[in-house]
Amino acid sequence: MKRTYTEREALAKVVDFVARMKAILPQWDFDNGDKAMRDLLEEIEQFDDALGSGLSVGRLVSWPTPDGGNASYFVTAVGKSYVRVVLLPNLDGLESPVVVDGRAMRQAIEYALGI
Repeated sequence: MKRTYTEREALAKVVDFVARMKAILPQWDFDNGDKAMRDLLEEIEQFDDALGSGLSVGRLVSWPTPDGGNASYFVTAVGKSYVRVVLLPNLDGLESPVVVDGRAMRQAIEYALGI
């Protein structure tokens, strides 16, 4: 079921997701952390799906990293030329070179989202 989120509600979800991921990472192991992380990532995916296909606050955007991994970011503000994003923490500490100082070009975000 699709749900409409206000910008404030979407930002609150992003803050919650980032905090929960930060709490999971130090405890991560193949038996316990993996399930907690999978559950959180599933919840994030459901939230992202509920936001629809356009560019909006809360959308999850991912890019490959130079070392072959992926770095995922949540959209926190949408501007005319640039989009503000926050990193979803990951096990390897990977970040994308597409993002500089918490910003990415809007065109790069739209391309990653398939818009």
